[in-house]
This record gives sequence, structure tokens and C-alpha cells, in this order.
Amino acid sequence: MTVSLYNAAKAILDVALTLSGIRNAPDAIPEQAGVFPFVACFPHEGRWVKEFSKVGGLHTLILELHLERDPLPQAYELAMGYAETVPVALYADITLGGTVETITQIRYEFGALGWGEAKTIGFRWFVEVKVHI
Repeated sequence: MTVSLYNAAKAILDVALTLSGIRNAPDAIPEQAGVFPFVACFPHEGRWVKEFSKVGGLHTLILELHLERDPLPQAYELAMGYAETVPVALYADITLGGTVETITQIRYEFGALGWGEAKTIGFRWFVEVKVHI
């Protein structure tokens, strides 16, 4: 695959789809979540720098996992099943199929989320990647 933030986001979604229970991971950001559990991935922030003859940088992509909140205790328990499995799965392919040089770190937040009109609960992983183009 070609190095690009778009391809890296697609590769992250492909990894998420390998995990048991993930039912929806569209390449294009949808208006509504559709079916749950739902994941979305998109660029968050980054910086481009010139390094010798190459352009590169560190960039953060967000992977969000959305679960229906009702009933909340079951949604919480289901979400916790992804707390470690998502980072482990991402680190298993540290170049995300060749779309990045490496994953440098993964941070996360957990709590109330939303997508479109749906109130959800879930994780937001901040996947920092190093790229050169």
C-alpha cells in the first residue's frame, strides 16, 4: 500500500474489522452510525517537516469505537472487551500494511460519545504514526 494518512486510516479500520463483534467500519465517514458496534477512523492532528530529501512527520489518527448506550451496563462490559485487544491488534502490524513507517504510541479516552444523532459510549484511541513520503 502507498504511504498516506487516508490509507493508514483504512488500514486501521481493516485491523478493527478483524476483531470479534465489530459490525461496521466504513472507509468514508458516514452521517449516521448505522449498526453497532461501529468504528470510524480519521486524521486528528500532525505536523509535516522536511528531513534531508524527504518530507515526513508525526500524525495522530483517531479510531473511535461506538456502542449503543442502552442498556448501559452491558455496553460498558462490551466496550471493556476492546480496551486491550485494539492496541494489541494495531501493534501486531506496526506499519499498518506499509502505509506508515511505524506506530509510535497509542493513547486513549473512554466515555460518552456520539455520532450523528446517536448517543453512544466507547473508546477514542489516538494512534500516533510516523510517515515519510
